[in-house]
Amino acid sequence: MIRTEYIETTDGQKNLLNRRFLREIRFVIKQEPKTKKSLKKEDKRYFRKAIKEHLDKNNRRAYRSDIILQIDYYTTENNPPPLQTLSKNYLDLLHKPMTEVDNLEGILFKDDSQIKILIANYHLNEYGNNKPQIRINTSTLKSFYEDISLAYRIIRNDFRDKDYSNDYKFEEDLRDEDLDDNSDVYNDYNDLLKNQVAIKETFGEQYFLARKFLYKKEIQEHYLSSNRINIYGLVHLFQSEFSDNKKYKDDKRFVKIWDSTKNYVFLASDFFDLGKAPSDDGDSKILKTQLRKQLNEFKKKNPVLFPFLVPLSIIVLFVPPKRNIVDLDNLARNYIVPFLNDILKPPASHSKIIMDFSFFKEDSEIHQKYHPNSLTNYQLLQLPRQDNSPENGEIKFVLTNGDTIYKNIRNTVDDIIRKWE
Repeated sequence: MIRTEYIETTDGQKNLLNRRFLREIRFVIKQEPKTKKSLKKEDKRYFRKAIKEHLDKNNRRAYRSDIILQIDYYTTENNPPPLQTLSKNYLDLLHKPMTEVDNLEGILFKDDSQIKILIANYHLNEYGNNKPQIRINTSTLKSFYEDISLAYRIIRNDFRDKDYSNDYKFEEDLRDEDLDDNSDVYNDYNDLLKNQVAIKETFGEQYFLARKFLYKKEIQEHYLSSNRINIYGLVHLFQSEFSDNKKYKDDKRFVKIWDSTKNYVFLASDFFDLGKAPSDDGDSKILKTQLRKQLNEFKKKNPVLFPFLVPLSIIVLFVPPKRNIVDLDNLARNYIVPFLNDILKPPASHSKIIMDFSFFKEDSEIHQKYHPNSLTNYQLLQLPRQDNSPENGEIKFVLTNGDTIYKNIRNTVDDIIRKWE
């Protein structure tokens, strides 16, 4: 069997997968996550040295191509920095020259513009079992595209030596993960409000408040969890970048199909459209005004979602402008995340939610003081520019369930592949 035929088989794809896996780089740095100002010079030096030594030990050098990077912050001290502030500090530590600290530069990557997908997770010490650390997982963007392509092959059983007895196996697994139809909870919630006087007289105020809390929480969980990007969404967004599709990139028929399927992602979830990306003077103010307006309108239209009783996450899809491209971390830190925290006031953890409701207070225990409102996760995806992409780019984002940080796009792909293996 020639190589081009072999790589279309199950074994051929597993061989390529193993090669990609070996090229991934993972770090665990045992250090309390802190801001640029609060992190001592010796701790900065320790962090950078640990990254460099791990790379040297594994005969690896800094990435020169585009990458996907996931970073997890496990905090233990009181009043930990906000998620977006931590990312600014540690991404800088991974590549910037810091002559006051050491003589290193471009340690993990050369420039933060190489980060095309950024996933940041915030782990507060809710249950008192955190160990202070920063976890980082990186791979090339090309490898991630190939993993998406493989996951799509798997659910279609699209291999040269495919076993027909396994047809639809993974389709069924995916269906099992779909959200249950809980339309009844909306009716239950409305009935509760409609009959609240009688319910309070019969069962008491505390019973009514507890039922209201649980119904609202279930409604919010369902709404937020439905706003996610599954494997089909990832295929729609990135299929033009799959190696098997490169030969069609100049074929207008395929380009038109790929462009049209991207819209399925936005139709499937409740995306906010912020318009063009900031590239000129004055754009930042326009973007922030647009964001505030849309968030306040969203609050008015969806009163059952407020106050949030579920931790919150966001997924941002960013088509960069032709010039003056803002990097993903700055996009989140300066233009989106602070406004979400300020206007929507998402609870930073389950402990915060419980402490806000008196009927649960007896079961709660405080292990860490922290700001009450914060996103627990964000996923930032920079989409490849196409010939018909807006000259000034575009920004869209969706609110999703922050209680499922392990359901990010990286894990969505990995879960399918692990089941297959």
